Amino acid sequence: MNELWKQVKLCIIMIKDILMYMDRNYVPKMKLPSMDQLQTSQFKHHVVLQPQIRNKLITMLLSQIDSERNGLMVEVS
Repeated sequence: MNELWKQVKLCIIMIKDILMYMDRNYVPKMKLPSMDQLQTSQFKHHVVLQPQIRNKLITMLLSQIDSERNGLMVEVS
């Protein structure tokens, strides 16, 4: 999941660079969400909130929280 998110963030940066002018000039005037907000929302909706992925993610996060509470180091990449 983390690797996929890194790839998505790289794409967000590339798209944002291409659409920088529009994002700076038109988005605020029209009171629209920024490119970052839209792309993060889409990633959340289409990836993170999918039932299979969401359940695995919750299980993994709870396992890491439990490990950290028991004194183990949790790797954050």
